[in-house]
Parts: sequence; C-alpha cells; structure tokens
Amino acid sequence: MEHIRVSGTNRDCGYQLGKAQSAGIKDRARLYKASELALRKKKELESIHHLCRKVYPQYVDELSGISSGSGVGYMELLALNCLELHGCSSIAIPGKHPAIYHNEDGWSSESKAGFAMATFRLPTHSFTAFIYPGELPGAAFGWNSFGLIMTVNELSVLSGRSDSLPKVFVARSILDCKDAKEAISKIALSKNDGGFHYYLYHTGEIFSIEQSGDRVSARKIMQKNCHTNHYIHDMFTGHGTRYMESRSRLRQLRDSSEPLEALFSSAKRYPVYCEGTGKSRTLATVAFYPNENRAIVFSSIKEKIEFNLTI
Repeated sequence: MEHIRVSGTNRDCGYQLGKAQSAGIKDRARLYKASELALRKKKELESIHHLCRKVYPQYVDELSGISSGSGVGYMELLALNCLELHGCSSIAIPGKHPAIYHNEDGWSSESKAGFAMATFRLPTHSFTAFIYPGELPGAAFGWNSFGLIMTVNELSVLSGRSDSLPKVFVARSILDCKDAKEAISKIALSKNDGGFHYYLYHTGEIFSIEQSGDRVSARKIMQKNCHTNHYIHDMFTGHGTRYMESRSRLRQLRDSSEPLEALFSSAKRYPVYCEGTGKSRTLATVAFYPNENRAIVFSSIKEKIEFNLTI
C-alpha cells in the first residue's frame, strides 16, 4: 500500500493528494458514474456545496485541491463524498494496554489498487489516515499529532435531514481535533446526513460514539467492546437489526480472544475478512497500540506497513 506525504494549506495538501492518486480517482469516478450523478443531482449538490462552504470552508478548499490535482471535476468528487459507504468491523480494548483494531470494508467492485495511507502536514498539526481515492480523509481510520486515534463504521441513518452536511465532511473534522472531548462535541453539534460509529482514543481513554443525523450517543469504554454496522447503544434500541451479516460479524468479534485472528476470519457464510467474492471487500486492516506508539496497517493478511503514531 502506498504512503503519500503532502504538506501546506488544506488546498495544497488536497492538490498534492489528487495528483498522487489521479489514476485511482478517475477509475473510482468512472466506477460510480460520478459525472452522471453530478448532472442528475446538480441542485442537491449545489445546496450541499454552499452548506459545506459555510461550515467547513477549509475542507471545501481541500476537496477543490483534490479536484485540481486529479483532473476530476469538483462536483463529481462532491458526489463521491456523498455516497453511502459499506461494511467495517472494529474491536476496542481499554485498560493498561489499550488497543483498537479495525477492518475497513468496501464494495466488492472496488479495486484495492487506488487506496493509500496519507500523511498531511498542515500549518497547525499533522495527521495520517487511510484514503479512499477522491474522498476527504477521515471516513475510515486515522490518527493525528495531538494523540487522537479514530476508526469509523458505517451505520444506516434513522432520520434524514434536508439541511445536512455529508458525514464524510464531519468525519474529516475529527482529524483536526485536539482530544476526544472536542471530537465528541463536533459530532454532537454537526447536522450530519447519515450514520457513523466512531471509536476515539486519547490519553488512555476510549469512547464509542453512535450517530444518526442529529442524534448522538457517546460512552466511555470500560471493557472489551466490538462494533460492526448496526446500532447497539441504548438510545437506538429497536434499530439494531439492519443486517444479519452485521450481527454475525459482531458475534464473531465478541466470541474471539484474539482480535486480529477475529478480523482475519473468513467464515464462508458471514466472513469478517471479505475477499470480494460476495458484495464486500476488506480494503485494509489496522491495529493501534498506543502504549507502544505504533500502528500496523495490513493491505492484505500477509502484507503490512508499520507506522509510528508520533507524526
């Protein structure tokens, strides 16, 4: 897996990232017919753009930079950043030796070739994140120079809003937060268009946050905790049965005493690690060990890159 390094303003970083991932961005734009989507959803995307420009101008600049660097139109990329994501399985272990483990899953039609890790060096701080070609960083997993670690799982939205930000923009903002308290506050105050689950780690503490639109539940993790793609917090009782496969993956994670072994499980009916033969493909796996100041990113079960959490 490629590790891309960019620096400067948000727009500078976006431009450099877009240039480095140009081929993958163009392939992904074709895969999801982004140009057709941008035309069909022109009014909606213009409204979304104006809202994003008002709330998060720096990320609009970043996406504009990706557009300029890649040669793919801005509205096409905005359309990509509004797509529903898919999959993901996560395990959080608090205590004296905290750890977070995460499988990043996408649709089986996705090619692994264009995905990358990227380190952004902005004027105020730095972060490293897994990057979907053409998307803002933040909607998968990453960590920043303030010591904040994040993983993200897709959840269904239970109540949509017409005045909502794309959740990818909200997730991007978490990579700029100084601690978990600030991140939770940003999530809670955001007018988000969908559902995400976050694990957030900072200074020895791990938090689990579920969001659906403007409804947010946050709790500190006190023992091993697992999450897949359905709601499990009390606030969302009754909405926890979206996928049979999600429940099955959650059960497998909870039953296993070896986190990486669980994430690499390829059970035939409901695999946690997806090879792309069904509707899902595992794009990457990450293991965070904060006390050891390291993260291990697996592009496959046999291929890995080790990172220092100090950026």
